[in-house]
Amino acid sequence: MATAVQTIRLEHFNISSVLFSLRYLIEQIEQGRWEPDFTLFSVILEYMERFPEVLHHPKEEDYLFKAMQRRKPELADLLGLVHDEHVKGARMLRDLRDALGAYEANPRGFEAFKERALAYIEFERRHMAREERELLPLALELLQDEDWQEIDAAFAANDDPLFGAARRKEFDRLTQHILNLAPTPLGFRERRAAAS
Repeated sequence: MATAVQTIRLEHFNISSVLFSLRYLIEQIEQGRWEPDFTLFSVILEYMERFPEVLHHPKEEDYLFKAMQRRKPELADLLGLVHDEHVKGARMLRDLRDALGAYEANPRGFEAFKERALAYIEFERRHMAREERELLPLALELLQDEDWQEIDAAFAANDDPLFGAARRKEFDRLTQHILNLAPTPLGFRERRAAAS
């Protein structure tokens, strides 16, 4: 299997984990088990803004989808649909950021924030499922070794100076921040408090 496909699947898993965390925290607030932590919510949204939108989606479009289009021009409609989903997801994320600001300013904003968050989570879940079920199997079927060399190199470019070790460590710190702030079972907040 192509290295890029493994990378995309791993990135989808990581994105899904963050989205699961967001859904869990919203459910905990709804059930009265957790007070909103706006710093944590902001960090989660920052992850979504900076990882899928800046690294993941552009690599898919600029390398994987372009190679698929070259090999099979009839895929234009499907690839256009997935591109449109990337655009819509980015717009939904901006709206969610606005809803978070409104919620932080006024607790009555929770319902609007929850509604936008759950819609965004479901939209992204369906989007990634489409890529996993439709696009990745097609890519593995259509693309040749020379295509995969370029695509794999692009996905491995996370190690270059622009997207390399410093950027990756930045995301590692962000993930650790999420884990440190999140309540159990998602994070370590209660365990840290008990150890103090």
